[in-house]
Amino acid sequence: MKKSFIFYPSKNPKFILNKVINKNKNFLEAFILKTKDPYRVAKKFFKIKVYTGRQVHKDTIKIVNKKNKKFLHKIKADAFITSTPEIAIGVRLADCVGSVIVDTKKKIIAVVHSGWRGIAKKIILKTIDKMKKMGSSVEDIIVSMSPAIGKCCYEIGKDVYNKLKKDKIFSNIFIMKNKKIFMDLHKANYTLLLKAKIKKKNIYINDLCTYCNKKLFFSFRREGGKTGRMIYFAVIRKEEKNAE
Repeated sequence: MKKSFIFYPSKNPKFILNKVINKNKNFLEAFILKTKDPYRVAKKFFKIKVYTGRQVHKDTIKIVNKKNKKFLHKIKADAFITSTPEIAIGVRLADCVGSVIVDTKKKIIAVVHSGWRGIAKKIILKTIDKMKKMGSSVEDIIVSMSPAIGKCCYEIGKDVYNKLKKDKIFSNIFIMKNKKIFMDLHKANYTLLLKAKIKKKNIYINDLCTYCNKKLFFSFRREGGKTGRMIYFAVIRKEEKNAE
């Protein structure tokens, strides 16, 4: 799936784009790489303000509109949905998976933040269910997952393992290596997307590891919790009116 993503600019890249989503003129998405101020990068390159909330590793989902966007930074939630053009919604990341969900027909978008807790609560599945209540059909949905800590590096304890393995849907997301347990965050989300009936061909995963790639990404685990954040955001573009 890496071929579906592109670093931009090619020299000294500031963000990663999903070529499939950005090919559609109705949408824009970007994963902003390691930088002091990702909001500033978004404003510089895309001329937009990105709105993010207070992520708490739960399954709260909020719908964003013109009235509440200014207060989003105060709202505790880990997924956001909007159908309003020109409101850029994003999630802050430093090892967890960020997902951009796009309904190409109804023009509804969502962003989801999910670490192991969000996965256990099936937040990405619940987000799609909420989009369906807003009129989305799974046949029209595209999902793009950001870089995250990889299965090569994401060691978990027996408490997390025992909690997740109780659910059969997570039976194939663990790797046992040298008496240690590792978890595949991307695969866990992918499995939930398949359960939601999202087409395999419409799921894009950038499996670069945030822990391994120090130059490109912040990593909460690598840096002992004291680290910055990347941002993965999406926005619905306004339709251009043809001049008469």
